[in-house]
Amino acid sequence: MEETLYDHYKESVELIREQIKARDRAFFFLLAAIGLSLLQLGAPAETTEAIQSFLTAKTGASLTLNLSVIKSALLVIVLAVDVRYLQATIYVERQYSYIHSIEKELCSTGIKITREGDAYLSDYPFLLNVIHVVYTIVFPAIIIFTMVLRGIDAYADYMRLHNVLLLAFDAIMICSVAFLTICYVAWMYFHLKRI
Repeated sequence: MEETLYDHYKESVELIREQIKARDRAFFFLLAAIGLSLLQLGAPAETTEAIQSFLTAKTGASLTLNLSVIKSALLVIVLAVDVRYLQATIYVERQYSYIHSIEKELCSTGIKITREGDAYLSDYPFLLNVIHVVYTIVFPAIIIFTMVLRGIDAYADYMRLHNVLLLAFDAIMICSVAFLTICYVAWMYFHLKRI
């Protein structure tokens, strides 16, 4: 029984490590997409030109893209990467409680394993608490702030172009990103409160 439980523990820790890698990759892609969205808001002509040059270099075809299409495409990318990042992050957070319970059960059988549980959480450095706040509050606030700016920009585009479909599409993307991010912050708050 103990050997089976220990093997299960090792497999579970390995699955978490794989999800941590996926989460970290998604985080950096999300940073890049948010950064590109902010650049696009601050310097739309230059960003459009850079994206067109990049796409031309990658495809070999000379492309002329509409600025509104690029803005909407960036929102789709932000939403897709945000979803993947949040999925991986929540998976990892949920699994730590499970790993801690397996460690306690293994310890009760005489196998002392506390690497992911008691040993990790004892004397938790202040800096790691600060970093946790950055990941769970500051970064989500930046995402939401970017979506507010993008919403203002989408409305300005609507006033200029009178394209209600484009406004509706962008609004759905913006609201989805903001809603998912707010749900994540709320989940983290209540999840950590229970631990």
